[in-house]
Amino acid sequence: MLALVGAGKGVSPTSARAAHYYSRPDVAYVPFHDAPPVEYGLLWPATGNTPKVRAFVRTVVETAALQADAVRSGRTAPGRV
Repeated sequence: MLALVGAGKGVSPTSARAAHYYSRPDVAYVPFHDAPPVEYGLLWPATGNTPKVRAFVRTVVETAALQADAVRSGRTAPGRV
């Protein structure tokens, strides 16, 4: 998608973090404030419920909980680990 946007062939909504992780000189990230927040989620094929996937999901959930605790206690800003 970023290649198409960078080539001037379209636009795409994305999250605020995208600019940090996918910075490109040919793509401008323009914030808009009248849209609902973007929710994140993990997806995988139903047939892919393996021990490695479950371990990864467990790690993500634990990390998110730690970050939420840090934000609530004022140790870090939202979106920063």
